[in-house]
Amino acid sequence: MKNKHEPEPRNSKEKKGKKAGNKPVLLAAGIALLALAIAYVLTVILPAMTPAPTPTPTPPITTPSTELTTVRLVKLVDDSCGNCFNVEEMAKAVKRTGVQVSAEKTVSYDSEEGQKLVADNRIEGVPTLVAVVESGFEKIPEPFTKLMDNRGGGVYVFHRLIPVYVNVSTRETIGAITATFLNDPDCLKCVNLSREGLPPDYLQALGITISIKLSVDYNSDPGKELVRKYNITKVPTLLYSKDFAAYPNLRKQLLEIGTQESDGTFVLRTYNPPYRNLETGNVEGYVKFIYLVDEACEECYAPEIHRTILKKYNADPVSETVYDIGSKVGKEYVEKYNVTKVPTLLISPEIALYPSMQTILGQAYSKEPDGWYVFTNFQTLPTANYKDLQSGQVVIQNKSVTKEITVPV
Repeated sequence: MKNKHEPEPRNSKEKKGKKAGNKPVLLAAGIALLALAIAYVLTVILPAMTPAPTPTPTPPITTPSTELTTVRLVKLVDDSCGNCFNVEEMAKAVKRTGVQVSAEKTVSYDSEEGQKLVADNRIEGVPTLVAVVESGFEKIPEPFTKLMDNRGGGVYVFHRLIPVYVNVSTRETIGAITATFLNDPDCLKCVNLSREGLPPDYLQALGITISIKLSVDYNSDPGKELVRKYNITKVPTLLYSKDFAAYPNLRKQLLEIGTQESDGTFVLRTYNPPYRNLETGNVEGYVKFIYLVDEACEECYAPEIHRTILKKYNADPVSETVYDIGSKVGKEYVEKYNVTKVPTLLISPEIALYPSMQTILGQAYSKEPDGWYVFTNFQTLPTANYKDLQSGQVVIQNKSVTKEITVPV
């Protein structure tokens, strides 16, 4: 269906561009877990001893011990938890604090020895690390005491639980997220995980565990139930099970773009078009590009650079059309939008639906009364040559650029 704001091409010089594909990024983020490695090095100070100034007998001069604090490590684990955090990373962190490890072993928390460690040291979850100090009590390194909680009697326990872990009281696994992607099978330009694969894999690279990945069509029976239960108004969207709350940094970031429901489920509420509005039934966010050019300007920049730039903001057009300013339609656009410099780009009103585009639209484009956007800030393309229609002169910013050359971004 043609946009009601867009005139029909009516000149033989007008050229239709090819449609472009679109794979918007649903969720971008840089989310990172708290680093466990502590890069401190223990320094041992040997204070100088001076004799007393009087001739009276003095006590023998002694030298403080330089013996390092020695600990025995016990790695307390749940053998049945394949997704649990790697306890070896905890042990590596402790070894970097300046203590000397005399021995280490792995113990299952549901064994007799493990149950005693849990009970005696108020352990709430596994995997965790228990350190028993054997010597050097007087000068335990500060990095060690920051990483390990003192439970008394020379016993220390790793200072926090890192997902995925098992709650030893309830035996519930905490932090193993189920990711559900709610698809629109009829929207070919929308992200569809059945075709393109699941995107949450990037979370696993950050140490956040996705244990189950589901792809559900919104118009299937399970999909309809999700739409009803969580009052979902747009698809595609993404849901995480309540376990996402076990990652404080992830939870903080997600709650800026979505909601946590009463059952703990996270639902993405910030959408990158195109998407289907379930209240209207329409797909929204199909963007059209119109390029206005002066075909006689050999020095002018290639306007397709706008597509390259805007694609970084997930704004891929569904159609692109080129009009020469000497054509009938080109002249109409120049007059309608008071275009004073070419080449330039006109973007259809649907671009306003893209959250990622708001900043660049404000900086480089003018919004017209009919909702279309016109590129006007040529300072954002400092190496691009263009023609000033008021003076009739070509403004040369980069002598090496011609119409056939794409300006590097």
